[in-house]
Amino acid sequence: MDTESTVIAAINAEENYEKRVFVATAKGKAEGLDSHENTAMRVFTQEVISTSSYWIVSLLSYPGQTPSPMAIVANRSYLRYRNNRRNLRAWATHSQPASKEAPSPHHAEPPSLRTGEVPIARRPTVAILGKVLERLGPSQSRTLAEQDVLSQPRHGRNRQDRLTFAVFPDLGSVRIMKVSLSLITLFAALNTVSAAPPNGGGGGGHGDGHGDGHGHGKPMVNSKALRGLIKEKALMDKAQILQDFAGLSGTPITRVIGSPGHNATVNWYYDTIKKLDDYYSVYIQPFPVVTASGNLTVNDALIESATMSFTGAGHPVAELVPVANLACDAGDFPAEVSGKIALISRGTCTFGAKAKLAKAAGAVGVVVYNNEDGVVQGTLGEEGDYPPTIGISKAQGEKFLAAIAAGTAQTADLVIEQQTITTYNVIAETLGGDHTNVIHLGGHSDSVAAGPGINDNGSGGIGILEVALHLTKFKVKNAVRFSWWAAEEEGLLGALHYVKSQPQSELDKIKLYLNFDMIASPSYVLGVYDGDGSTFNVTGPQGSAQAEHLFIDYFRDIEKMPTVPTDFDGRSDYGPFLDAGIACGGLFTGAEGLKTPEEAILYGGTAGQAYDPNYHAIGDTVDNCNSTAFIINTRAIAHSVAVLGKSTALLEEPLVRRGGYRDFTRASGVGKKLQGGCGTKAL
Repeated sequence: MDTESTVIAAINAEENYEKRVFVATAKGKAEGLDSHENTAMRVFTQEVISTSSYWIVSLLSYPGQTPSPMAIVANRSYLRYRNNRRNLRAWATHSQPASKEAPSPHHAEPPSLRTGEVPIARRPTVAILGKVLERLGPSQSRTLAEQDVLSQPRHGRNRQDRLTFAVFPDLGSVRIMKVSLSLITLFAALNTVSAAPPNGGGGGGHGDGHGDGHGHGKPMVNSKALRGLIKEKALMDKAQILQDFAGLSGTPITRVIGSPGHNATVNWYYDTIKKLDDYYSVYIQPFPVVTASGNLTVNDALIESATMSFTGAGHPVAELVPVANLACDAGDFPAEVSGKIALISRGTCTFGAKAKLAKAAGAVGVVVYNNEDGVVQGTLGEEGDYPPTIGISKAQGEKFLAAIAAGTAQTADLVIEQQTITTYNVIAETLGGDHTNVIHLGGHSDSVAAGPGINDNGSGGIGILEVALHLTKFKVKNAVRFSWWAAEEEGLLGALHYVKSQPQSELDKIKLYLNFDMIASPSYVLGVYDGDGSTFNVTGPQGSAQAEHLFIDYFRDIEKMPTVPTDFDGRSDYGPFLDAGIACGGLFTGAEGLKTPEEAILYGGTAGQAYDPNYHAIGDTVDNCNSTAFIINTRAIAHSVAVLGKSTALLEEPLVRRGGYRDFTRASGVGKKLQGGCGTKAL
């Protein structure tokens, strides 16, 4: 039996080991490790994990060329790819983390997502082994290879012990070697290798700039320094990670709650921040969600439709009966709707109000047709006693109306099924700063079922994550809290659960909530929530107007860009915070609304086309994101954290309006149609 077979057979003989196998392909260059041109490298890695030890068996081969071990093994593209794929598989495998509620996150003990697995921060890197070998030279490497590490008992072994099986061309043969903590420490002392693991694509570790969460020895946060750390490539790389997660869900690729793609997303956000546990406290907040799925068949033809969130379940089979006007008054419902399925137009009142009136009139189901192009995707707003309710397109609704008017009955078979699942919020807070004066940032982590949701809302989640990672290089005077909400697309359920779970004394500590939902729309505008109510006549609590003008001033004075107002219409996660009397603000680059001619002049793009043509669709991928909008808005997030992390005094100050771009946009009518957020519509 050859050496490779001997090693693998010995490991396979062990019990209670979890095995993962993946194949990675990367390209590198012997000199200039950032290049991806010349040297092809295939890596087959079998990982074996137990509660008492962590082993890696690696077979490295280099077809065609034989560059030095260090140049190949330390190749950055290989390390990034290998760790991304390893973590991708791990995040998906551990899809339902054990967790517990923690009303005060900065005092909470974060849950363990991977019980029994060695933390990522303690895993070895092949780069370390390559540098060790090169430093020792062939003779000492052969001495290490002669150690019979397989004969040593595995249980009780120091977790820093490593078993590596590798082919190095300049050593002439396959070697088995054990690299201990003492060797790694030796090379760290010689300043030739860092024992810290590489970035696994998910963010920072405990390297330079991290450390004491109370900020001792670090500079006070400032806008220019924090903004300067935000890089476009880091944002887009993380967007690709989320798209990879969506691919775990099968077809269509999605990160809808309950899917492998969303579970992997939750674990990734948690893992990335948990690495910084000397700066942040982080926990996962689980909560139940009743989800519904359904379909509609009319006269034996399957109709494209979308189930309303909070709908009742059931399987009514009955004729469609048109309801007069917009079904916003009890008098609109004819007597013959009793025992039938109501056919209702969207408009004026909420879907929830229409469904309640239909049930009161005796309808056994509701079909809502759109008043604009496309299938209506809506929510009934909150839990209630509703009949089975589903949405269809305007064209399909008009077709049914015409057939019924011509005397042809339209018999509908409506099937709605429900199930209860558990999903998770991720909440992190700086250890330092005043925890009675909290700046809270949030964005939702889920997508709709139809697509991967990279703009909606991978962009907002990644934006606040990137700021959180770089904030660790500074100290703050006010605590900063970051949240990734689940089930926004089901009706803001994650944010709603969080707000309802907090005692009033905790809510009173939140000085301002800032929401970031869709910040990289392909035909973007720079939308700022209308906190002072000057455009949409909905004024937020004290501090909301000041938050609005903090962003307006930033874009005008620093980015030299105009902004447009967007309204608080309750379609994103700021809704529960506004209802709780908490000041709110945030940014939004547009969803299904149409760009105005004035906006096309200011930002480019085509008037009359949607800000995001792939909104709530399969095309919401990395390629759908506008990287310019992505980095501009993320820098604006960094600015708000830097300013408010030092002082919240401006939130109490009288608002002083200044001339500039925003006054022009108000006068010209720009932004009048930039209404809403990304969430599911309630009317």
